Amino acid sequence: LLLPNPARDRVRIQRANAQGAATLDVLDASGRLLRQLPFPSGVLQLELNDLPTGVLLLAVTDEQGRRVARVVVER
Repeated sequence: LLLPNPARDRVRIQRANAQGAATLDVLDASGRLLRQLPFPSGVLQLELNDLPTGVLLLAVTDEQGRRVARVVVER
């Protein structure tokens, strides 16, 4: 779950059935890695202030696999 979308300052990411540790990769629309963060629990607040506007891909990788969501960053 990803709220809000589009977003301005921050986005809240919630993992369904979160068990164990995970990693969040933040990528631009071309797939370039902008940031990689540990995602140890079910909910993460991602600050967007230092990330570019436009479409970003948020990829969560855990023991269940990899899931990718799109978020639109507006200023």
